[in-house]
Amino acid sequence: MVEILPARFDTDDASPSRRGVPVHEVGGHLAPTVFDLLLAQYGVCSHGLPCTWPGGCDDLDEPCTPARWEIFTGVSATRSVKISRELAVSA
Repeated sequence: MVEILPARFDTDDASPSRRGVPVHEVGGHLAPTVFDLLLAQYGVCSHGLPCTWPGGCDDLDEPCTPARWEIFTGVSATRSVKISRELAVSA
């Protein structure tokens, strides 16, 4: 596991969020998978990894939560969660 600082573009102070990602040793170098980096960027919690993760859909301090999206899009957080769950069920 290594700690990364994904880029944040949703705030003026640009304070990074610290995320832990699992890594594999490849040719003597530590390398995370692209999938793990994507999950870390979007704040998807992987159990057993340290760092700060969103506390839930209503967390305004962490990026990529429905409550945070509401600030930028005007779409209510409850509507975003409802649509996401309906898409997940139909997929």
